[in-house]
Amino acid sequence: MPPRTQASSAAKKPAAGSSSLKALDDFLEKSNAAPGEVLGTEAQASLEAHSKAIREKYFEQYSVQAIQQNMQQLDKCRTQTLIFGGITAGVFGFDGLQGMLFYLFLVAFVSVVIAMRLGFNPKPYFVNLSQACTSGMFGNVLTYLLMWVMFHNLVYVL
Repeated sequence: MPPRTQASSAAKKPAAGSSSLKALDDFLEKSNAAPGEVLGTEAQASLEAHSKAIREKYFEQYSVQAIQQNMQQLDKCRTQTLIFGGITAGVFGFDGLQGMLFYLFLVAFVSVVIAMRLGFNPKPYFVNLSQACTSGMFGNVLTYLLMWVMFHNLVYVL
């Protein structure tokens, strides 16, 4: 094999600002084995670890439809919780600030339960944990108020 010249090695180097290309090139250089050559178990494990790290770092993909469906399910869960929470607040006779504090407690409780059910690791179902726990938190305020006022009036006024 002829020795490399300065021009040929400079042509293969990536641009200065492309660290991701440099990481991929380094990985490919490490994983080049002659056809039919069997890597040792240590080299194989190292190769698999590097390939997994690169896939996670550069090629992570999410299904937009699946994430939207998961978000819709969380919204349904929040809606049901706030409907029953509004009924509870109305039956217990919460007025003014007590009812609003109960609403905030319910929202925080549902977010904590969601995070716990996900095991504080949302990766298979959502992009990040804050998206799962905080999206749609205050979208059902009117539903809660409707149930709260309606059941408060049914129990205490009529």
